Amino acid sequence: MEKKNIEATERLIKESERKRKDKLEKETKQQKNEAAYKAWCAKARNRPRTAPNSFGYCAGKLRGS
Repeated sequence: MEKKNIEATERLIKESERKRKDKLEKETKQQKNEAAYKAWCAKARNRPRTAPNSFGYCAGKLRGS
């Protein structure tokens, strides 16, 4: 009976350690992703915008009205 209880507690300890480790990995991954996204947004904000190519003209005729 004691052996079963010891095994059960060891299993619970290992499981809780695994959950804690998974949670920590998930948090670090989330932080890394957020930092990369913020850097991408900052870089995209400074990127020059393209000029509209035709402004509604298609084959030399005004379209869309």
